[in-house]
Amino acid sequence: MALDFRGHGKSEVTIAGYSIEQLADDVLKILTAIGIDQVVLVGHSMGGMVAQQFCLNHGEQVMELVLVTTIAAGRENRLVSQ
Repeated sequence: MALDFRGHGKSEVTIAGYSIEQLADDVLKILTAIGIDQVVLVGHSMGGMVAQQFCLNHGEQVMELVLVTTIAAGRENRLVSQ
């Protein structure tokens, strides 16, 4: 399954914001809504930053993590792992 982050693809544009933390929370909401408890999470580019944040917040739900062409820092140049 692939997700459209808010404001991307066919997802709704919101005024609530687009931080990495908010997008990671969106991933949790979607997984909860469809009844998935554990995932193999693949993140590409910005999605990799979201995947890293999701792991920091909800690591118990991630069986495997695959990162493709991404970085480990947010927009403020702060490492996601901090």
